[in-house]
Amino acid sequence: MRTHYAPLFRIECLHGYFADGLCRPLSLRPTAECRRLLEQYRCLFKATPAGGTVAFAAEDGCDFVSLYAETTPFSFDLISADPGLLTYTDAAMAGDAASPAEQVYYFDNLGHAADDGEANERRLLHPARQALAAGPLPVRPRRFSQSIEKPAAGARLSVVDTLRGEPVWQSAPLTRDPHAVPLDLAALPDGRYRLQLKKKEVLAFYLSDVSAAGRWGVVDIFPGGPAMVDRVPEGCRVLDAAGRPHPKTFVIRLNNRSTIWRYYIVNPNPEDHSYDGHRVEEVARRTPKRAEQRGTPFTFTEVAPTRVAGQPARVFESTRPIALCERPGDEYEFMFRANGQAERGGRAFRLPYARGEATRLEDISGARRMVSEIYVYL
Repeated sequence: MRTHYAPLFRIECLHGYFADGLCRPLSLRPTAECRRLLEQYRCLFKATPAGGTVAFAAEDGCDFVSLYAETTPFSFDLISADPGLLTYTDAAMAGDAASPAEQVYYFDNLGHAADDGEANERRLLHPARQALAAGPLPVRPRRFSQSIEKPAAGARLSVVDTLRGEPVWQSAPLTRDPHAVPLDLAALPDGRYRLQLKKKEVLAFYLSDVSAAGRWGVVDIFPGGPAMVDRVPEGCRVLDAAGRPHPKTFVIRLNNRSTIWRYYIVNPNPEDHSYDGHRVEEVARRTPKRAEQRGTPFTFTEVAPTRVAGQPARVFESTRPIALCERPGDEYEFMFRANGQAERGGRAFRLPYARGEATRLEDISGARRMVSEIYVYL
């Protein structure tokens, strides 16, 4: 009997920051349980730039995947090679209580909008344009304690799974006194769970004894098949009710972060007043299509001057956030020139662009924003 391998599903990580659209800092790695499933069901995993492909062994006259009767997903760790990934990615601003070593971003195929263009073959693993809107999940080991304030006497703390939405663990009846409730979840597999008290969510978390320090995120693909047919939305299954394959591509689409751009213009010669009337302005791109897509030009306002390394500096800030990108010169052109002056009419300078590594969270009077700083020496 002749055997060949055919794609069952692909996972792609895309990012608006990068010129080629691929989020190359992220790589996909099957978990230990996933490697067991791949071997058991004769599947192969092949890593690709910013993603990976799972292929199944298709034999003439026989679909092996019709035997897939698991409720366990194919689970993959998302590994980030760039510690600064979130600096240029549209996500909740840093500074929250949980540390990056104790949390992971989580994605699954249990029901989201179709990706643009190919609704039957490409599915987003998150709501459109909201890949990281829900924030990261805290990681909890199989044994931990959860503090509960003023619980109703006799109520039970429940752990609810992601696939079935049913309790898979319950505590002993609680007392009225606030206390830490011990949880022993040794019987549960790794995965996303919700902790509930009287059907109200107390905590959404990712269960794993593996350190989160080496993982940026987790992707769970619930393939479908006889055991999952009523749990996985039809458009998100790669196996139908009879176990027949319906290959799909699952997509994580990250958006680039927009920040306030702040130029520090430093003139080392205090006697030189030739730039006193200059301003930071955007120059219209020569490509009409890009200008049409961009809409209203970016403008800058001069704010209070400061000193940089002891030298006076004029400061200009964008009046609205500007998106960071790998090749900003393809999108923008900013000049330091006399107000309203054409480039050929006097001394004008093309300005450098903001970079992710020069971006930071700024907190002023309780208002938080991301600012990208650019230093220019005349």
